[in-house]
Amino acid sequence: MNRRLRRLWFLVFAGLFAAASVQAQTSQEAKVRYFDRQSNKEVSMKGVVAKESLAGIELKTSKGNLSIPSIDVVDVDYEMPSSTVSIVYHKARNAEREKKYDDAIKIYNQVLEQKSLKSPYLRRYISFRILLVHTARADADDGYLKTAMAEWDKFQKANPDCWELATIPKYLVPLQLRSGNLDAAQATLNKLMNTPNAPPALKAECKRLELQILVENKKYDEVENRLLAMIKPLAPNSLERTKLEIDLAKCRAENNKLAEAEKVLQEVIKKAPAEIKADALNTLGELLYKSGSNDPAKLRRAMWNHLSVDVIYNQDKTQQARALYNLYKVFKGLNDLEKASQVRDKLLNTDELAGRYQELMKKEAN
Repeated sequence: MNRRLRRLWFLVFAGLFAAASVQAQTSQEAKVRYFDRQSNKEVSMKGVVAKESLAGIELKTSKGNLSIPSIDVVDVDYEMPSSTVSIVYHKARNAEREKKYDDAIKIYNQVLEQKSLKSPYLRRYISFRILLVHTARADADDGYLKTAMAEWDKFQKANPDCWELATIPKYLVPLQLRSGNLDAAQATLNKLMNTPNAPPALKAECKRLELQILVENKKYDEVENRLLAMIKPLAPNSLERTKLEIDLAKCRAENNKLAEAEKVLQEVIKKAPAEIKADALNTLGELLYKSGSNDPAKLRRAMWNHLSVDVIYNQDKTQQARALYNLYKVFKGLNDLEKASQVRDKLLNTDELAGRYQELMKKEAN
């Protein structure tokens, strides 16, 4: 009897130990950076990841449980399993920041090969970083578009329900639009909107991008009417309304309703949070250049909008690169060739500004 009892206790403790080991392997601490819609600014929170899906990240924090919608996630700093893995990972991140694409992919794959890397959340995130390297390369080189889009297809098939898919409107859809495949972009948005767990804000973002596709097809009046209908019920200072108002201004500018577009943008700039103010400032600068490329007063106004992005609202490097590209054209229009040369050199020689606008500048400069 004693022997059987000892064996029973042994099995119980072995089971508990095994369960604890599995939990230790899958438990993942992380610091999540996200956009807080209540305060209208970016914040961060540390905790233990309880669950991740397209719906978002559920985080156990010292202040209680926190649910972060996927579309609001800016980035996640996952705790690495060891100092060795951490060192290799940060080498990869540095290579990614420096646009050393081949090196970044190679080193990220070395991270995935580490035996201590057992967290499924962390492993998927490393694969996502590799995907972002492919995306950045395509952003800088149209010849890489097909490869990057194929990598996105593979990632989606391997990870059908994760928060990273909420970045599709930001990364994949622009690649499809640049490739000229509007039908593929539309299909991608439809699929994402109909994916289980897609949060309402993500569906709204997809609908917003659908309208941009209609603008590409020059259906300006239809888009304007739909945008006005979507804007009407939203709170005046909500993030969704502000984004839609910028889209409305862009649509009107494309339809040569320049004065109406400018009026909308002036109001948006007064209230927009820093995260999207740069887009509004750049859009207004482009509109002023379009309507007054031979008008020094309008060119100077355009200059101040783009300078504000370059100097103050430069957190989004794509928007900063866009500002510098436009400043080059504005300074040339003002016949200030010295400053045009300065902004050109800044854009071409700054690694973190590599991408579409750097490539456009190379063509412009030649």
